[in-house]
Amino acid sequence: MSVVSVNIASSNIEGALFGIFFALSVSSICLLVNRRWKEVNASSTTSVGWALAFRGIWRSTLFIASILFVLVVTAHWSIGVRRTFDAFMYYDNGESPTEYYQDLKHPLEVARTALLIFTLFIGDVILIHRAWIVWHRKYLVALPPLLSAAGLFTSGVGVLREFSVTHKRADEIFAQTVTRWIIGVIVSTLLTKLYGTAMIAYRIFLVNKSLKQTGLRSGGRGAMEVLMIFIESSTLSTAWTVFFAAAYATKSPLQSFPTGCSPAINGIAFMLITVRVGLGWDLQLGVSGSEDSPQAATLAPFHSYPLRAIRLTVTRTVERQTDFAIASSSPKGPNGGSDDSVLEIGKGTGSVRSLEV
Repeated sequence: MSVVSVNIASSNIEGALFGIFFALSVSSICLLVNRRWKEVNASSTTSVGWALAFRGIWRSTLFIASILFVLVVTAHWSIGVRRTFDAFMYYDNGESPTEYYQDLKHPLEVARTALLIFTLFIGDVILIHRAWIVWHRKYLVALPPLLSAAGLFTSGVGVLREFSVTHKRADEIFAQTVTRWIIGVIVSTLLTKLYGTAMIAYRIFLVNKSLKQTGLRSGGRGAMEVLMIFIESSTLSTAWTVFFAAAYATKSPLQSFPTGCSPAINGIAFMLITVRVGLGWDLQLGVSGSEDSPQAATLAPFHSYPLRAIRLTVTRTVERQTDFAIASSSPKGPNGGSDDSVLEIGKGTGSVRSLEV
């Protein structure tokens, strides 16, 4: 399989994936703005305009990340299109596409690689944020993946340096000096994704188990739960990273294919989460905040569960010890007798006991 054929296939598939990503991104941004508008109006006595709702949504983590993904994925796809035109039309009059695609030091190739690293980093940070949210903002939960995300950033800088300074040809991507940085990128992002996947999936399992035990959710929802795990844990991007790792380990020219499509894949995985949030498929886990904090870990579709009557009896007993005698008679009850259920006053050291039911 030649370098040219792999890059042509990658460019075409990336174009199709970019179309899916763009549709999801427009839908997710519109849904987030609409949800923000409804939330603002629900908490206000007067109607709030779209401009005010849109102004407040800039504090949303999901909205900011959505805008970043749109900009980065669009830039990556645009560079890929430009490189296709350069290879077959402008570079050496289109007579040397192989030589063009093998030039790792070309500014467009370096920029494309930088955008790839950046999308991996954004995706990992968002996954860490999701895991942190569903575990009630426990910083110990977020610490291990933050370290691996730092490793991804460092390894990515090393890859860019090797491409822009040391190595010039595509076949040198398997050189030892480049391999150690690329392995660092692969290992770091896989550790983050697998950790985030495990933590979110385990949290979903605990919540669903608790809801089933309390009768708030019936059985037979396995498919929906698997779907929510798939969306929340970014399993799609994790599988794509494994695909690239396998291609690179075998030193196949096919490794250019997953790297070319990776930004769109990561963007789609993220936008699936954002669309789900915008549609309001939430399961409250008792975390305070809004959905970019999401008041929960938005884990399952929202349903209105039937309310059940609950009879609650609360008894409180308060005892006070005094160091003097209390001379008093018991108060009369409604039938003329002693109403001991309301107040009991002892003699001597005396204790006052009030019983409220």
